[in-house]
Amino acid sequence: MNQRFVFLTLFITCLVTASSICRAQSPTEKDKKDAASRQLKEKNAGNEQESLPPTFASYREAISAGYEHKNAGNLKASRDAYEAALGFESTDRQKCDAYRQLISIYSELGQWESMYKATEYIVENPPYPAYSSLSVRAMIGYVYRKKMQEELFARYEARLEENPKDRTTLIILEKAVEQLKHDLPRRADYLRRMIELDVAEGVTPDPEMRAQLAFTLRLSHKEIESAEMYEAIANSDENYRSFGLAQAAESWQRAGESKKSIDAAVKASNLGPDVRASRSLYEWHRLLGDLFLKHLAKEPAKKHYAAALEHATIDPYRDQCREQLKLVEALRD
Repeated sequence: MNQRFVFLTLFITCLVTASSICRAQSPTEKDKKDAASRQLKEKNAGNEQESLPPTFASYREAISAGYEHKNAGNLKASRDAYEAALGFESTDRQKCDAYRQLISIYSELGQWESMYKATEYIVENPPYPAYSSLSVRAMIGYVYRKKMQEELFARYEARLEENPKDRTTLIILEKAVEQLKHDLPRRADYLRRMIELDVAEGVTPDPEMRAQLAFTLRLSHKEIESAEMYEAIANSDENYRSFGLAQAAESWQRAGESKKSIDAAVKASNLGPDVRASRSLYEWHRLLGDLFLKHLAKEPAKKHYAAALEHATIDPYRDQCREQLKLVEALRD
């Protein structure tokens, strides 16, 4: 009896001891909550560390980091670096270089408002005119690729309705309707409104913008208005004189005004190429050659086709000039 009692006592003691050990080793509800709280704090601390803006010693260092991150495909880090570069004292050109990189990065990250604002900064602070145009065209290309055309038009048309004299908005919309909608009348309207803004502000209108308007009018089958504008450009800017006359001759020809066409062509030919025509001597000579051929003027046609052949930059152009010269040679003297 005593032995059985001793054995039972020992067995119960072992069970109690084992249960105490298990309880000691198993986490209580409080322990679980404490552990979860510690993990959350560690995670938040990590997130805070990740969200801290990067620090750079200079504009150049930030730009280099942005370039490296972009090439590695780390767009968020690249964005942060380029944005940090904007915080350093720098020239307009340097700021525009950073914003131009950000335009593509914002488009990939879906930060459309930031992309538009970056483009607007460049439009308003271009280091040179072509920089603005190229940047706007690049932005519109990203919009097209991401199928955000309607959102772009909704944004800028609303801005233009609010302020019809917003030059930045007019510049962006003019490029957008040209690239995305091929809407010639609307493009002509935006170009005309920008020229009118210059006149109202006492600024001499950009002859290149006027030439773009004249060209757009010709494509819109407003040939007479186009010819008159080209002649006005020729009369107001000596750097565009023979270029404007040659283009006016083409517009008059398309309008069925043969006499005005040949007169303008002869004047352009006698003047020789100006600064604007010299940007593409092939195009200027080829245009005049075609016009003189239409009027069966053998010698001037031959002269300009030969010059166009000399300045042609690719074989197809050279082949076309040789074919035209054959037609000219077949004309009667």
